[in-house]
Amino acid sequence: SNFNMPTIQEKFITLSNDINKNTIISVTKMYVGKPTDKELKEIVLNMVGFKLSSKINDFYTNSSSIVFDWELNLKNIDFPKYSNDDTTISGELETFFIGDVLIFDEKLLSPHWVKNLDQKELKDLKKFRCFEKGDEFLKLGFFIENDVLSEEMYFIIAGDSGFSKAPFSFDEFIDLMVESKGFLGWQYNILFPDCDNAKRMKYYLKNIFEV
Repeated sequence: SNFNMPTIQEKFITLSNDINKNTIISVTKMYVGKPTDKELKEIVLNMVGFKLSSKINDFYTNSSSIVFDWELNLKNIDFPKYSNDDTTISGELETFFIGDVLIFDEKLLSPHWVKNLDQKELKDLKKFRCFEKGDEFLKLGFFIENDVLSEEMYFIIAGDSGFSKAPFSFDEFIDLMVESKGFLGWQYNILFPDCDNAKRMKYYLKNIFEV
């Protein structure tokens, strides 16, 4: 039984405490949303005409949104850098409110994203919903399948010819978000854990948070 398992919200509250009590970083934003308003959830779901799979439903039953923004105070401390070129070491996490997840993001129709997509992939794109802010080159999220927003995770990189399946489940994704603490570029680093940036992230997380 998993009755002792921390909820998603508890995981992020623990993370926010870890970040807040850390003396060498400054926090610009820290928000772990309370559960999504039940009536609001019903209204939005009725409007879009599809349901949420159980894991996504759990997320929004637990929390409305997560927003973290922090930066390492490199100026005030003598901190061993991974590379001398590192000037800003920061983290940013932002999951979308339910209304923003359920409604298609029209910005994804820009040439930046669609220039190499064929007709089938374009049709898929319109069923894709971003779960978190991502960055201007990478989007992670879910597809609507048979009137349900599936919890299977997919991603698209700008200029790709289509979507790729993420190598983790939604539960694992939440844990990876927490582990990465939103370190800048974390989305790439959890998808491509062998890249140099992922090694850089590990180095900084270890040295900033002593994990």
